[in-house]
Amino acid sequence: RISQDQIHKAQSILKHYKGTRFFRNYTKPGFALGSFSRIIKKAEINRKPIVINDREFLVITIAGPSFIIRQVRKMIGMLISVMRGFYPESVMYYSLKRYSTPIYIPTACAPYLILKSIDFSEYNRACSLLSDMPQLDWTKYNKRAQAFLETNILPRMAESDAMMNFVSWELEFLFIFELLRHGRKCPFPLLPAKCAS
Repeated sequence: RISQDQIHKAQSILKHYKGTRFFRNYTKPGFALGSFSRIIKKAEINRKPIVINDREFLVITIAGPSFIIRQVRKMIGMLISVMRGFYPESVMYYSLKRYSTPIYIPTACAPYLILKSIDFSEYNRACSLLSDMPQLDWTKYNKRAQAFLETNILPRMAESDAMMNFVSWELEFLFIFELLRHGRKCPFPLLPAKCAS
């Protein structure tokens, strides 16, 4: 079982993502430099694991006004990589700099990524200035959505994980491949651990 110390460490890693960051290393190459900038309003992990069929799952919430292709999957991939000791936590600061040498970040497997909700707060704020524009409020559906998540989506995720064990084999395979490709050299300079505010 995961310990509270491990959950606390995961939360400290996620804090690096909050604020305006440059996700050049967290997407496909070829975009203009300015397009890598994204605002992350929330990056949190739930303190209490969800247990399904004797398997633990932790819900990680990442919220922001927009994302670029593969960004969230690579954010989770980096979190898992640091937690499992493939990378030191110091790489978090380096990977989010505006100008940095590209580093390898594994892409977390898609079956565990879901869009749980959409925040219309900015839209509603604009509508409040126009008396004839209705605002969007989905909070009345929260309980039904959570029930559907727990009774339909999460059990299927647990079943797939038990059969395929996606996280374990995928990340380990990709890191072995990259270490061989780089000649077992660390592809980035090790910097002192720092959480940008």
